[in-house]
Amino acid sequence: MPAPARIENFQPHMHMRGRAMSMEAVYPDGKREMLSSVNNFQWKWHINYVYADDAAPLLPKERC
Repeated sequence: MPAPARIENFQPHMHMRGRAMSMEAVYPDGKREMLSSVNNFQWKWHINYVYADDAAPLLPKERC
């Protein structure tokens, strides 16, 4: 990314066989951080998980 980015929300999308989904950040130094995880996905409804202002992940810009 050319500039830092704030993630505002997370919306897992799977079909009938989907059970779980997670979102992970991989930083330029190789460090990994789990940002969101849904363990009991219900395919009949989809929820958009909106981060609170003080909890929204801020990802750094890419180093060249």
